[in-house]
Amino acid sequence: MKFYELSAKTFQWKVILTGQKSHEVLIPLKKGKFVEEKELPLTMELIDSYEDINLWEGETPFVDILCWSSDFTLGGNCPDIGGGMSIISQQIKEVFEKYKLPPHRFYPVEMHSPHYKETRDNYFLFHMPGNGISDNEKVDYEKCTFEQVSRDQDDNRVVVASYPEGTIKSREHWLDVEMGTDPEIKIGSFEHYLIPGYDMKNGFNYVNKVYKHDYDILWGIPGMIYISEEIKKDLEAINCINSFFYETPFNMIRAFEYQQGLDNES
Repeated sequence: MKFYELSAKTFQWKVILTGQKSHEVLIPLKKGKFVEEKELPLTMELIDSYEDINLWEGETPFVDILCWSSDFTLGGNCPDIGGGMSIISQQIKEVFEKYKLPPHRFYPVEMHSPHYKETRDNYFLFHMPGNGISDNEKVDYEKCTFEQVSRDQDDNRVVVASYPEGTIKSREHWLDVEMGTDPEIKIGSFEHYLIPGYDMKNGFNYVNKVYKHDYDILWGIPGMIYISEEIKKDLEAINCINSFFYETPFNMIRAFEYQQGLDNES
């Protein structure tokens, strides 16, 4: 039931795409489509985004997970949409392959570091097309639970309403609530604790987000994907370098876990 956001821990070293034209690689990725085999391997360059190598504290910049730059001043060209994407090492790939994954591709990457004058071919762009944030094909909305969250004058979190299973029927219904157009669920506001007179919209948050699938890795965004607690433990066991794990603030529940809960209640 526990899931974690997996991303690069440090942002000093980033990669940029080189050698391929945007319409051959970036546009398919941005549209959530797979890159054609003829464009592989992807050629990428490892750059020091701080532009001060003396600030680097690691033994090598060739770490296990890297951030694809989106900063155009650095030559960045990371697609901002198109599904979950992470640039990972061979050893992370080997861990992932032991688990149940959504439709995906591991695109081979040739990574060159101009500073170290070294090229490595043991990297991959892991790509899962699709939007896992809210999608009727992935999220079982009628089984999800929600809460409306406000803040008091000391900025403490306050739950003002809870919503049981069956409250939200679909992605479209969820969007109506978020946009304030639902006739029944109204989202309130609160005064910012540091700015008198400035109102903030209450949060409408998941408590249990139930998926229609049993995958051990769930969709994310470019630079971040969701992994199960089992995968997190495996990555920690192999001393995965430069990985950052952030536990999600709500439960991400796979279909088999939801069914197990029902079976335990009966």
